[in-house]
Amino acid sequence: MGTRKVTCYIPVCDLCGGTDVDEGEFISTPHAVSREEAIACVTDDDQAGWVLTPDGLLVCDTMCDAAHETALAQAGKELSRHSRIIPPPSTWWPTADEAYADAPGIPAETTELFDPTDDELPVSPRIWEVRHAAVLDRVALDADPVGTGPESRKATRAAVTLLALDRHPDAPHGARAYVRQQYALMAAGRSA
Repeated sequence: MGTRKVTCYIPVCDLCGGTDVDEGEFISTPHAVSREEAIACVTDDDQAGWVLTPDGLLVCDTMCDAAHETALAQAGKELSRHSRIIPPPSTWWPTADEAYADAPGIPAETTELFDPTDDELPVSPRIWEVRHAAVLDRVALDADPVGTGPESRKATRAAVTLLALDRHPDAPHGARAYVRQQYALMAAGRSA
């Protein structure tokens, strides 16, 4: 049986990393031959569906939080009937075990994030930063449980970078706790 490598494009929410699309009877992830086709596939419904914001963010309709609701409302669209309600980020600080429970292995995640054969990021820059900071956090937790070594310093720098990217001056439970929270939110958007 022969095989060949096929490259396709899938829509990825810039807020949560989700790829799910409510097709009425079922949830799926559409595959397209171009970026434009992938975006059109999820934004063409007038009543529901994803939105492309004026500043270029692609936002899904399957997460029920303030950021998603605002983007959809501004475009005159509604949340999917399959929307997942997540706690407000200000009250939800998952542990590392909770945040990374379904995360891929560190080698697999690192390969996907840093694949030298791929000229483009596999996800939006913000989602890449969340995943990058999370993998560094996981490495530090394994290699430096005390939190004083070079792995912990590197993980903290990546977490501070994410805070700056998100324009958060600080995080009440620490920068690495913020990474865990954001990774868990992103992962919730990926699951069906």
